Amino acid sequence: MLYKFTIEPASGIGTPFHSDILFGHACWAIALYEGEEAISAMINEARSAKPALIFSDGFPAGYLPLPLPLKSRLLQVTDTTTIEERQRFKAFKKIRWINRQDAEEKKWNISLGDAEFCCKHDQPFEAVHLRNSIDRYTGTSLKKNGLFEVTYDWYDGIWKQVDIYVSTLWTEERLAAVLERIFSNGYGKDSSTGCGKVKIISLQKDKFPEADDSKYFLSLSRMIPCEKIDIGKSFWQVEAKYGKVWQALSADNPFKKPIIQMLPGSVFSTTRASAYYGSLIEHVHSDERVVENCMSIPYPLPESVITGESHE
Repeated sequence: MLYKFTIEPASGIGTPFHSDILFGHACWAIALYEGEEAISAMINEARSAKPALIFSDGFPAGYLPLPLPLKSRLLQVTDTTTIEERQRFKAFKKIRWINRQDAEEKKWNISLGDAEFCCKHDQPFEAVHLRNSIDRYTGTSLKKNGLFEVTYDWYDGIWKQVDIYVSTLWTEERLAAVLERIFSNGYGKDSSTGCGKVKIISLQKDKFPEADDSKYFLSLSRMIPCEKIDIGKSFWQVEAKYGKVWQALSADNPFKKPIIQMLPGSVFSTTRASAYYGSLIEHVHSDERVVENCMSIPYPLPESVITGESHE
């Protein structure tokens, strides 16, 4: 079952709303409130390709990431491209988000004239705070190199509310309970100092439009491809992830092994239909219980997004 829940950050946020991080927070919520047996069952379900939870990244409310091939197609330059069109291309390069409702009503037959459906590369406002380093022997600030910077994101504008999609095998009641536990004590780093305050605005069932016989989907999560993906016919951007485990694990080494993830907005060609795609990555930490959920929620796309040909 697919759900969409909307949140409203009420303080600085130190940890981004990324799909794999949200899954990690859900795992800790299960472990703390339901016990070791419940979290082991949840991870084993994911290992057996039956994940109980898959999250998307957090997006500005009402928007989806602009598909990479659509952006590339709209910015194609030819011998007949005018100066005015080139100027519009320059502005369009910054667009990252597209209004979901408008795109669906047009069946994703988007042109440069539809730029009002899109938002520029808007991101939450980043603020830098200064902190003191404490000398553990004296209990006072260090006299030399005693200050360091901490960065938080503040959500405003189109980011005032954030949409997150979740695919789950659970009932709505259990999902709502776990989401409440994820955010009740603060989300991410420095929650003990007042950061990470998040209010859940709504939770509702959702359904994506059918894309006929198209084999393409827009990835809404941070994904590592599986055998169901035809990578040679896909379009993607990647980012290196240098993860850490939560301090409650009391690990001697808090750092995970780095991995490469494909970002939301990437478009993948499939070899067979599935409710989800991607991989669960193991052996990312010395503690074998630690895993990285790099599975994705797929948003079906018509082939016209890739080919530019309308089938209306």
